Amino acid sequence: MNIRIGRRYSFTAAILATLLTVLISAELPARSFAQPPARPAATPAEANDDILDADDVDDLLADMSDSLYDLIDNTNAIQQIIDRWYDREDLDEKTQPELLKMLFSDVQAVVRDKPTQDRVWADWQEEFGADGNGGATEEEAAAKKQVAEWLAEAKKNEANYRTWFKAANLDHGFDPERVAGFCFKLLKNDMDDKGCWSLATFRGLVAYLQIEGTNTKEADLKRVVAFGKQVASCTPTDKCARLKAQLTDKFEDYYLDQIALQTKPAMMLALNAVGVQQGYDPDKFAGYCLRQSNPPDGKMGTCDEFVKTTMFAYWRFVNNQNQAADRARLNAFLDKTVRCRPPMNCVQIVRDLKAAGAPAGAKAANLDADGFFDYRKVYSACMIGKNAADPCARYSCRSTVMGQMFMWAALNNPFKIASGGTKESTPLIQEKLVDFQKWLTSLGDGVTPPANCH
Repeated sequence: MNIRIGRRYSFTAAILATLLTVLISAELPARSFAQPPARPAATPAEANDDILDADDVDDLLADMSDSLYDLIDNTNAIQQIIDRWYDREDLDEKTQPELLKMLFSDVQAVVRDKPTQDRVWADWQEEFGADGNGGATEEEAAAKKQVAEWLAEAKKNEANYRTWFKAANLDHGFDPERVAGFCFKLLKNDMDDKGCWSLATFRGLVAYLQIEGTNTKEADLKRVVAFGKQVASCTPTDKCARLKAQLTDKFEDYYLDQIALQTKPAMMLALNAVGVQQGYDPDKFAGYCLRQSNPPDGKMGTCDEFVKTTMFAYWRFVNNQNQAADRARLNAFLDKTVRCRPPMNCVQIVRDLKAAGAPAGAKAANLDADGFFDYRKVYSACMIGKNAADPCARYSCRSTVMGQMFMWAALNNPFKIASGGTKESTPLIQEKLVDFQKWLTSLGDGVTPPANCH
């Protein structure tokens, strides 16, 4: 694919032209942010030798049609030239330089004035690269080649880019820090560090431009240029490790807060089930998670992510007045679990958290013979010592069951309740879910607390 910087997309052209200038400069060579290369680098003479497909030809004709109105004063002549172009049936399987020469012959056939012809050709040479590389230097040709490859890759993988940018929430423009943090956090199994830096800089901006078009602002390019310089200045020994960690942590805060917000009803049930009357306690949430999900002995599994998410849920829905203290408690928890190193007994620490979460055998007691959450047992245990006719007691115990049911389902994922789950729902699970819903209905709606409950 050849890059065409034409008037049809004047703002896009301005962005790309400026981008090319940046890439040509010694400060930010294009090769520093090329990931992955579409194919081996071409020599300058090859830069415009690709065959244009039908869409490329249509776009080129539109760009050049617009250009005529700035170069030729006679509108009748312009219309004659455009009519000749669209009457042609010999534009397939041509390179851009070949097409430009053919189209220029139509200009010459209609406009006999030599100065006007020269003005058109000179403009095309500068604007569309009519003379091979358009008189470009080797650096300019290499930069054009790189941006063209990024454009081709963005077009080919547009669905992926749309998904990624939506997940990164770029509602206010291309944010390289947000994109980098998103990539390091959520694409770490699919993309290496160089790929993430590239996605957060020029390759990502070109893809964003492909998707957003004129919604892209000059400020987006300025942010990318500034961020690109920051990345390019990383020392060989550091390899941007500190910057990577900062961006990952920053995005994680945003991401987990959004999860807490989007799952507010479920989060409230979880907070009520674990209990937050004494404040945010990561050890309590970890113990509950370990007891429910039962990862391999001495391993946290996904419970560290759960513990972090509940902190943001606690801040949003319960109390956000002690964030520094809460974060300190979370960091202390992470230091002794996921960051645990010898001589600390890491396995025993996790075992102790799990044991402290509930009496031994609590997990088994809360499951039925089929391994499904035994909501009836949990409800019956909650109602011990309470008046079965008291609507407040029933409401309280129903909420307890719902919270524990949610936690068990989210951690064990028996019917795709957890985001990204893979387990298929079996007929037995479906039957148990129907029974569970009927049982809940028999206890009331569970939404509005009965009057005079404390």
